[in-house]
Amino acid sequence: MNHSLRLSFGLPWVLLGSVAFAQDAASPAPAVTSASAAQIQAQLQQSNEQLAKLRASIAQAQTGMPAGAPPVVPAVPGAGGAPVVLTSTATLTMGPKPVPEAPNAEEIRRLEAKLSRARAQRRAVNVAEAGTITASSAVALRSQVVFPYVENSIYEIYAAPDRMTAIELQPGEVISTENGKPKAADTVQWVSDTVMTGEGAERKTIVMVKPIITGVETNMLIPTNRHLYSILLRAESRAYMPLVAFSYPADEVKSATPTTPVAAATTEAVHEPVTVAPEDMNFGYRVKGPKVVWTPVRVFDDGTKTYLQMPPQMKSWESPALFVLEERQAPELVNYRVKGDYYIVDRLFHQAQLRIGTKHFVNIYRDERAGS
Repeated sequence: MNHSLRLSFGLPWVLLGSVAFAQDAASPAPAVTSASAAQIQAQLQQSNEQLAKLRASIAQAQTGMPAGAPPVVPAVPGAGGAPVVLTSTATLTMGPKPVPEAPNAEEIRRLEAKLSRARAQRRAVNVAEAGTITASSAVALRSQVVFPYVENSIYEIYAAPDRMTAIELQPGEVISTENGKPKAADTVQWVSDTVMTGEGAERKTIVMVKPIITGVETNMLIPTNRHLYSILLRAESRAYMPLVAFSYPADEVKSATPTTPVAAATTEAVHEPVTVAPEDMNFGYRVKGPKVVWTPVRVFDDGTKTYLQMPPQMKSWESPALFVLEERQAPELVNYRVKGDYYIVDRLFHQAQLRIGTKHFVNIYRDERAGS
């Protein structure tokens, strides 16, 4: 049964439409109360207000866009009043980038000053790095690291928290500061002290250093009555040097007299032949180090003397100095004589080192298992 339904809201009549109801003859027509009509009117009013705001937003967005730009669609209210953002796939066309102006004289002056400071800093870093002697250039005597002392050099020493690093100075050497202590740049995160050991001419000064935490570094100066030690202290993880000492090749060379075999070798001695009975030769030696012009061709002994056969082309180069490394002692410059291509040492040794300067050295080890 079709009915034409009209609802009256006060005086005006509002036609909502024709609604078809399939009802049985006994079914009564649905009643529309004044409460449900008020809800419908409120919803219609809210929808009209939202549509008005949407039109105003679209008009405002389009009037503020540059010419040729695509329109911007604002957020549309969705179910429950939550905004639904509508996006456009079109991209905005940007104008050309402005060209920067050329720097003026004052800006050029500031840039040149900054570049000059950067070059000076780089120069300072290069000089410090070139003058730093690291553990790779030192000699290891069991747990002791022995640095060759070279004037105006920096010695890199590793320390660790809760570990004491002992730096041993030359026998008879004393620190020349007022309080007899070294000078460190950082006295908060680094602890240092000095002790004495030995008696008489063998009395030594020991400088002990320890960092409070890891990951810090500082420098330390140890001025003495003989030398000036510049130390670079690094605290990294648990890597540290428990014992540090120095060798003094320059002092040993100066103390050598002209009558020693190191300083004087006569022409007759140079051309004297080397004769060793074959049955007395022991070739149980190993040579380790970089391949340089003065690397020995072979090393052997006759039970009393040690012979180092040097390559013939070494005559055109600077001759290396020979140091003997005794257990738990600093490298000692040993007396030897030169005969032809041979260095002849009037003794046996377990370890020795040929060295030119502080960064070039070749180690020699006596090893009975290498054959005889």
